[in-house]
Amino acid sequence: MDEKIVLKKEEKIGFITINRPEVSNALDHEAIDLFFGFLKKLEQDDKINVVVIRSSGTKVFCAGVDIKEGSVKNKRHTDEKNSRGVVDLFKAIMNYEKIVICSVQGHALGAGLGLVAASDMAIITDNAVFGLPEINLGFFPFGLIVPIIQSLGKKEANELFFSGGRIDAYRALSMGLSNKIVSPEKLAQSTMDLARQLAEKDPYAVRAGKKAISTVVDMEFNKAIEYTYILVELIQNQFLR
Repeated sequence: MDEKIVLKKEEKIGFITINRPEVSNALDHEAIDLFFGFLKKLEQDDKINVVVIRSSGTKVFCAGVDIKEGSVKNKRHTDEKNSRGVVDLFKAIMNYEKIVICSVQGHALGAGLGLVAASDMAIITDNAVFGLPEINLGFFPFGLIVPIIQSLGKKEANELFFSGGRIDAYRALSMGLSNKIVSPEKLAQSTMDLARQLAEKDPYAVRAGKKAISTVVDMEFNKAIEYTYILVELIQNQFLR
């Protein structure tokens, strides 16, 4: 039986592939646990500087949480457990010490869109589609609030949250969900080119930069400015030694 999440290492790059094309790459309990495990394994590997999240198949990157998992009798418990799992997964990606790139082809819906928003960068194909359909099903995707708001800002996020509609690749680019649009046949190479470029950067500088960025995002403006002054002074003192 094929693994639901596949880990591969190449050069200084780790690849985490969602491998459930038969269910539109939806994430169930086991897939989420495997995802966590591979993220941790790659973070502890000093030879890996960049992590790429991708998926099997060409039609769907990730359709979200697998809401069909479990029986009708324990459906509420299943959904709650899955929701906590993906929230923790988004948190792990957003706090990750290494650069995380999403390589997206096809539909990225619900938690699939959350993975894109939580990542540091994203390359998407021109046929990619994004959306948060949960409101159309009668519930609100509370677990997606943090990554979507931080990635897009309140106004753009609200449109996705409350409309339940879908946007194409070019609208996603204009909203800040992606860094680049490519044709499907160029996705793998474009992702690899970016990953290789980033993998050559100093890992300690990357780690410090990511921590500083995540800290500033949560700060009041004036405190954030003071914090950056302190960081600049530390760097200057380091080079003057």
